[in-house]
Amino acid sequence: MFEDYDECRNRLDHLIHIIEALSNIKRQLSLSALDFQALTLARKSEQEEAIRQAHQIGEILESLIRILAQILPEYYHRR
Repeated sequence: MFEDYDECRNRLDHLIHIIEALSNIKRQLSLSALDFQALTLARKSEQEEAIRQAHQIGEILESLIRILAQILPEYYHRR
């Protein structure tokens, strides 16, 4: 899958950073939806949109975590 250890390590680091960033975004979207609901500042459609976006990011995160699970064994094998 990878030419050498360094390439594997670089891709792994990049993937971990993406997962971290998306996790933070999902958390913020979820908290925003809860804030909207608590403060009744947003219309129901705005709350539903924040929840929908958080769900979509969750699906992306699941895919990235599956990729990470595929890369890790090769990374540890090359160490």
